[in-house]
Amino acid sequence: MYILLLLTFLKSVFAEEDWQLVSVKDGITSTRKNIEGSPLFAFRGEADVKDSLASLAAVLLKDDIGPEWVDLMYLSELIRREDPYTKVIR
Repeated sequence: MYILLLLTFLKSVFAEEDWQLVSVKDGITSTRKNIEGSPLFAFRGEADVKDSLASLAAVLLKDDIGPEWVDLMYLSELIRREDPYTKVIR
């Protein structure tokens, strides 16, 4: 049941329609999509990266290196861990 809900959500978020171009800069294409019923929006960036998968995964797994990789990010620290797959950072 949970997998079906997750797949339905992901399909709606990542469907190609309704994505609006924000910018193309330094080889990175940024787009955004409004989420119905939410004041927030989804965003994504696409680029060809010539680095290892391990280096890219480290950005998601190691909070302290976020500012090295994410434009305009000056701080990244763990506030709390909800479960093994969910964490809240700032």
